[in-house]
Amino acid sequence: LLMELCEGGDLLSRLQARGGRLGAAEGARAISMIARGLRALHEGGILHLDLKPENCLYETAAADATLKITDFGLAKHRDDDPAEERAPPRIVGTLGYMAPEIVLQRPATPAADVFSLGTVAFLLLSG
Repeated sequence: LLMELCEGGDLLSRLQARGGRLGAAEGARAISMIARGLRALHEGGILHLDLKPENCLYETAAADATLKITDFGLAKHRDDDPAEERAPPRIVGTLGYMAPEIVLQRPATPAADVFSLGTVAFLLLSG
């Protein structure tokens, strides 16, 4: 397993360093980068299933650093074994960012990651 070195820290740390809320421009930029990353994952058939600020890392400490989605420990491919869909569902992810369908143990779809992105966006912009 190989991972890119991201020396800028995670999004939660940057949020805390800014007093718990990002400005509108910085928040919109972060949300946009995460959304583009999710789009690429979903186009590849991958569901992240644990999107949260701690799992988004900045490449550098620069204000204009690129944000990367990390921690694919709970990720799954939409085309995974159909037998898994017949197995009892399991709750995966971090509760505060988890989509209702995951809490209700329904099958995961890209919408679950989009819901998580919405919770991250709310946190970034409102504190």
